[in-house]
Amino acid sequence: MAQIQSGRPAAANGLALHEKSSKQSQRNFDSLAKVVGKSGQKQRVRQLVDIRYAQRFSVHECAGPARRAEHLIAAGIVDGSAGHNAILLNGNRNAVERILVGKVCRSVQRIDDPSHFRVVPGLGGTRFFRENGVTRITFANPANDERLAFLVGDGDKVGSAFELHLLFPGRVVFQYVAGVACELYGQVEVFHKTWSVSSAWTMSALCFDDVLSVSEYVTDEEARMKARNFCGVVVVVLAILTSIKAFAQSQPPTRGPAENGSPAWFLQGSFPDPGGNTVVDADGNVSIPARSAAARPAASALPRTPGCSRSPLCGNRLTPGRQALQRVEWEQSLGYTFAYPYVLPPGPGGVPSVALDSKGNLWVFQRKAAGSPQLYKFDPEYKLILEIGDDVIGHQDKAHGMTIDVEDNVWIADTNGATVMKLSPNGELLMTLGERGRRGDWNEAKGQRLLWQPVMIAFGQNGDVYIGEGHADESPNDTESDDPANNVGAARVIHLDKGGKFISQWYGNSVGQGKFDSVHGLAVDPANGDVWIGDREQYRIVVYTSDGKFLRTIQMRNLVCALQFDSHGNPWMASGQDGQFLKLDRSGKVIGAIGNGMGIGKGQFIEASYWVFDKQDNLYAGDTSVGRVTKMVAPTR
Repeated sequence: MAQIQSGRPAAANGLALHEKSSKQSQRNFDSLAKVVGKSGQKQRVRQLVDIRYAQRFSVHECAGPARRAEHLIAAGIVDGSAGHNAILLNGNRNAVERILVGKVCRSVQRIDDPSHFRVVPGLGGTRFFRENGVTRITFANPANDERLAFLVGDGDKVGSAFELHLLFPGRVVFQYVAGVACELYGQVEVFHKTWSVSSAWTMSALCFDDVLSVSEYVTDEEARMKARNFCGVVVVVLAILTSIKAFAQSQPPTRGPAENGSPAWFLQGSFPDPGGNTVVDADGNVSIPARSAAARPAASALPRTPGCSRSPLCGNRLTPGRQALQRVEWEQSLGYTFAYPYVLPPGPGGVPSVALDSKGNLWVFQRKAAGSPQLYKFDPEYKLILEIGDDVIGHQDKAHGMTIDVEDNVWIADTNGATVMKLSPNGELLMTLGERGRRGDWNEAKGQRLLWQPVMIAFGQNGDVYIGEGHADESPNDTESDDPANNVGAARVIHLDKGGKFISQWYGNSVGQGKFDSVHGLAVDPANGDVWIGDREQYRIVVYTSDGKFLRTIQMRNLVCALQFDSHGNPWMASGQDGQFLKLDRSGKVIGAIGNGMGIGKGQFIEASYWVFDKQDNLYAGDTSVGRVTKMVAPTR
């Protein structure tokens, strides 16, 4: 309940199942209106059925006193007796429908509303009936002020209303005490609930104290008894609600201590994704230039890959996007430092993956415009020694994962191009899996060897090849399409021998446990050959045996963008736009972290993705949305 009225009462009902509304107000102000006007002449009241929550947070300038009746105080501020959504309540009907109602038979004179923040000591607290006027409230920050507050009169702020129909878990509790009415023939103030436990108990106690002051306005003994009963109900309900931890804790924690071998954690905001439109200087400093038509990359010659559509995997456009996320970051205690010794050729384009060969050469796979090299090789002294362009590998429409086998052959995946290519250490093309620009399903029985959104490659101990396919919210919806060669449309892992001969495949939407929507991360456990799958958008790791039998699912608190095992056999993961590389145990517990979160500063990543270790436990990583390579230097021992 929480509509505030000035003048004679004719309130709205935000809780009733069937509502009746008065004639349209003469004028509406926005939710931050600074003045509430005075009531004017009479208006004829008419009934409008089933108009619910209309103009809930507006300030109405209305007119005319309505006849004396029963009213429920609901959301909004109304001046005058002919406000929006007015309803003449029937006590018996609302008792049957379990709606908590109050009979207000005179004007609401004052407001007492602490919002859901604790009121500053000394400025007054919440009381059910109060002699004083509007309580001044200190808000936590301007954003909450703008979203939740009304400005009334001389700057006194009235916070958000206590709305029974929105309250969880109090909704059921309050409906079960419904039908209890409080008849008052005097001055009435609006009752609002603070979210802190201590404040709730304070209100309950003060409710008893104020029964006497209420009785001064009540004209008969029966009404006095109902007033006391109502206050008793309030005490009981608040006692129940404040005993529920979920209700008492209105906000989730924003940080946590180091415990059980995991470092402390905290929440950190997001950073706008430049999408590869960056300039990086020789020291690794990043700037984001203004976009222009001239700077747009040349279009690919391949058919355009459609975006994700008509699938729950595509995301929800009605909810806040990635930029609104508060991301879990872990305190860094491993002692790594950050350096930028690699200088890429100029031009925009992010670096989704890097890989090291046995000689210490670093290969860099970059998203570049058509006609520009996309694959680079640097020697151990950070010197660029090889560039591979479209004449060898064609334009990689969506350069993605890369890895190097025991023979120093380089394997690269083009997600939208639907190919996986194998190159020699010198950059010659040795093998292409899939058909360039033709995504589809691998069907060995039909001799159909197509790839569907290949994302990453990993190798078994015997040289077997695992190709992870499916990008979830970035993949087209091909399920049951009209193309007979492309109608599965689900994430999968394809298992081949080192020569590219098909062995098996398994899908993320098969019946039973082990579901996965994407294979954004893929690694093979050197201890036992198990295949670890990083299902990025579902924040989980799914583990299978080398022959595709499900073992376990590990739920994480971060995006699982990439997976690796270090030289000691320990599992690690890259947390994508959470901007860190996390050391794990085999249960998925975080035991160490490297990285300063999402951003373009030193040690930050817009998207921490496919990376590699050297023999000294240093890490090398690109950034899918920034054209630079970061070396994370291990502490000296």
